[in-house]
This record gives sequence, C-alpha cells and structure tokens, in this order.
Amino acid sequence: MKISLVLPTRGRPMFMKKTWESAYKTAKNKHNLEICFRIDEDDDDSISMYNKLQLRYHYQIKAFIGKRGDGILSQFWNEAVSIATGEILHHCGDDLRFRTDGWDTLVINEFKKYKDKIALVYGDDGIRRDDLATHGFIHKNWVNVVGYFLPPYFSSDWNDYWLTDVARRVGRLNKIDIYTEHLHPSAGKHDWDKTHQERMERGSRDKVSKMYREKQNERNADAQTLKDFISSVENSGLEKSLNNFTKNVVEIKNDNLNLVIERKNKEVRLELKRKKKKIKRRKIRKK
Repeated sequence: MKISLVLPTRGRPMFMKKTWESAYKTAKNKHNLEICFRIDEDDDDSISMYNKLQLRYHYQIKAFIGKRGDGILSQFWNEAVSIATGEILHHCGDDLRFRTDGWDTLVINEFKKYKDKIALVYGDDGIRRDDLATHGFIHKNWVNVVGYFLPPYFSSDWNDYWLTDVARRVGRLNKIDIYTEHLHPSAGKHDWDKTHQERMERGSRDKVSKMYREKQNERNADAQTLKDFISSVENSGLEKSLNNFTKNVVEIKNDNLNLVIERKNKEVRLELKRKKKKIKRRKIRKK
C-alpha cells in the first residue's frame, strides 16, 4: 500500500522541506511514499520550494495550488487529497517530524489487520498524552464511504477531534508505536508565527468550537455508515460493499494550477542555471 502525506502549508517553505525529508529518510520503502501539499496561489516562497523538491524527488512531490478564500483548512486538506494516489492518507502538518525508522511499515501492517481497511491509525506526537489522534492515517475506503477526507467546515482545529470521535465510535482507534513529533508552539517547539496567528483569528471568527459541538449528529452518521460498511464487507465481500457504499466524492479542480506551476518551474530552472554558471566561473578562476 502506498502512503500519501497530505497537508496544507503557508509561509513555511523550510518546514515543507523538513517534513518531507524526515518522512522520506525514516521510511523503509521510500519510493512507496508521496507528499501532497496544498498551497495558496499568492504564496510564492512555498511554490518555489515545492518546485525545488519536485526537481529532486520528481513524482513523489505534488501540490494543489488554489485561492486562499476564507481559509477553510479542512477543505484545503480535501483539495490536497484530490491529487493523492496513495491507498493510505495521512492527516499531516508542515510542523511534523517523523522520528521512527520504518514508520511506514508499521502503519501499513496495522491496516493489513482489517479486510475493510477501516481504522484511524496514529502514533505519539510528543505532546498529547490522551487518545486524541492529532495526525492520523486513514485508508481511502474511509473517504469513499463517508464522502470526504475531512469535514469541510473548519478554518482552524477540530479535524483531529472529528476523526478521533468517529473512529472511537466505530471501535477502530488504533495507536501504534511510532513517534511523529509535533513542533507546536504550545510545547515551546515553534513560534506563534503569522500562519498560526491567522489560523487562530479565523477560528475565533467562525466559532469553530461551537460548530464542532453542533455537528455531533453528522459524526454519529459517519460512524454508523462505517460500521455498516464493515458489516457488509464481512457478509458480502469488499468489492461488492465498495460498489454499494462508495459515495460521489466531490471532484476538486483548479484551472490555474498548471499555469502557476509552469511559471514557477521556469523561475526555478533559471535560478539553477545561474548557480551552475557561478560554479563554473569559480572553477575557471581557481585554474
């Protein structure tokens, strides 16, 4: 099974690089891994970093580039999932660092326990000591059955609570022995930068805590649908159950994506050419 790391990012180009490299270096099967960024179209630094990473890692680096709009973070994750090709999807963040060698094998082995592949798999993030899956993995079957990766409502927080609540009701909240360190400012591991501040302002504006509480019935419905799917797989098999349960996940497109990528790729190539010319001049001078 292939794993897709899925994450929105803004204004943190070095975090993009470090998150990917920490996952890549510690993975056992490095070429069975990809990262799918969601980047605002006005975030030139992040787009530039995306292109630099893609030039080195090629098909393993992807990006959905779109308008910022109201900054609905959960929808940004859904947009990133729309370009993912992995069977396993990770609710990742750019402030995450993978610290366990072979973490990918441990994740895949946990999903192999279930024919239906329905589970929320997570590890220790270095902060939470309860059973909140702050950065969990789910299989694409979960997305196909409930109709989305994350509930498309929240401009800040609560997505991890949503997934955890649903998984707990299904009886498939599975913690495994991996360490995905969360560099959150509340733990003194990062600054309250502009991206964090804007996220918190949006959350206050949209009253996301209240919104989460008011949507309990939707979480109950998601949990029941997943339970019904699990029962169906046991009785009727996986293929037939997927045909019966798979919902029409909304297809997300961005007409500006190719234009932006093409422009930025040209800029990166020009930058690399300049660097090569400088290196050649230095060699000539030394001779």
